[in-house]
Order: sequence, then C-alpha cells, then structure tokens
Amino acid sequence: MKNHTEPSLIASPLTDDIVDMTDPMETALWKELLRDDVKTQVKLLVLAAQEITGLSQEKLALRAGISKVTMNHLATGRLKGTPRVEIVARIARAAGKRLELKFGD
Repeated sequence: MKNHTEPSLIASPLTDDIVDMTDPMETALWKELLRDDVKTQVKLLVLAAQEITGLSQEKLALRAGISKVTMNHLATGRLKGTPRVEIVARIARAAGKRLELKFGD
C-alpha cells in the first residue's frame, strides 16, 4: 500500500486547472505560485498593521517582538521561504488584531 504525503492530482489554488503533482515542473511552479501568494498576503498585512498603528516598520517590529530586518523582509517579500504563522500572528497582535486562517472559494 502506498503512503502519499501529497495527492498526485490537485486543483490549482489560482485557477480551475488540475495540476499533476507527479510532474516535477508543474509541482515546482505550483509551489512557487502558492509561496508568492502567501508572501503577497503577508506584505499587505504588514502595510495594514502599519496603517492601523501609525508605526514605522522598525517600531512595529519592536512591538511585535521580531527583528527590524525580518519585518523589512516580510514587508518587501524578500524573506527566504514561507513566513511562519507565529511571526505573522505577532504582527497582527501588535496591531491589536488576531490572525485568522480560512479556506476560501
């Protein structure tokens, strides 16, 4: 019996297409698109947190308990890899909000 960690065919989160996860090129593209979408959402969250609080990136980072370098990388999308949920939650809390994760249509 095979033990799959990921299904071989999945629906793309960005289109109605079916992605063949056994194809290395499609898998790499899908993962890159998903990672880029997360980075874009985090950039928007940082901008919203700054607008809500009226704080600079540096002061927001201090309030959130993260380094100003990390905050800058999040705000510009230059963070290597995908941001950790805990870091994003800290930024939300620093703005007096809570982080909600949802599945969408």
